[in-house]
Amino acid sequence: MKKKCVVCGLECDGQPRYKDEQGQYLHVSCAEPQVAEPSAPAHPMEMARAPTKTTTSPIRLWNPNVASCLSLFFTPAFAAWVHAVNWRSLGENDKARQSMKWVWGIFIFILGDLMIDISGQSFSIPSITYLVILLLWYFCFGKSQIKHVKAKQTVYTKKSWVRPVAYGFLGYVSIFIFAIVATLLSIAMGVIDLNLNQESSQGSHAEWIGKKSPDFSLETLDGDFVSLHELQGKPVVLDIWATWCPPCRAEIPHFIELRNAYPNSELAILGVSREKRATVESFVRKMEVNYPIAVKEDLPAPFGAVSAIPTTFFIDEKGYIKEVFQGYRDYETLRKAVVGIDGDEIE
Repeated sequence: MKKKCVVCGLECDGQPRYKDEQGQYLHVSCAEPQVAEPSAPAHPMEMARAPTKTTTSPIRLWNPNVASCLSLFFTPAFAAWVHAVNWRSLGENDKARQSMKWVWGIFIFILGDLMIDISGQSFSIPSITYLVILLLWYFCFGKSQIKHVKAKQTVYTKKSWVRPVAYGFLGYVSIFIFAIVATLLSIAMGVIDLNLNQESSQGSHAEWIGKKSPDFSLETLDGDFVSLHELQGKPVVLDIWATWCPPCRAEIPHFIELRNAYPNSELAILGVSREKRATVESFVRKMEVNYPIAVKEDLPAPFGAVSAIPTTFFIDEKGYIKEVFQGYRDYETLRKAVVGIDGDEIE
């Protein structure tokens, strides 16, 4: 009877075999220990995942205190915008929207104030008003971001100020362009009347009219020395102006026309600027001014105390100030003022 391997069940004839302790025949190859085949890897969803340590990048913010300080130069809208971006970085979207309302509100106020100034022909900058708005925004809303960062002990990376500062200067350029366009449109539509009301000038400068003009002397661009005392005996038109002033530039052709209409023996016209001599000389040559122009800064009052230009004084032959015009006047208005120097009233 042929012996069979108890492991594989095959006959043992011709194959190496041996008996185990129980007297059973086994092939030598079957008796050798088997290497287990590697099992298939478990499905990813079935694998136990070891907990991993998550890392978060630090929040990037602009320093809210610095933003408030820069708003003294860039207007309160600047700080409100910076804080709005910071609130979004902090995940406070509601507060970011509230801060943007401040931005648009302040921006509308600036444009509205600018339009009022343009229509009123007054180009003053109400810096005190902007300071009040800045303080109102800071204590009512802006300060809350500083408290929030401190209370939460927020660790943040400071962002560069290059971009917001660039936006601030861009805002100034935009406002300047808007002011120029709005002024030109207002003039074209008649909202601004370059022929200012004569009564308003009389009310503004009533304290000067009727007073004796103080004497002064100066050197003209031609090298001649002129004094008001020497000009007594004939009416004098004294124009305080500047080359950079658009109304002044627009009025100069009228003075040139007056010079052509009246001989020097009947009327003296003198223009005085406080600018550099070279600047005035270049402008006078270009405009072909035919009356004396001088450069002088330290004029006596009331000539040195004018608050706006152009300001034109009409002085009679005895040296008394008969009329003062502040702002642009057309030729006909200037001519009538010259005629009225000898009379009691302007025609």
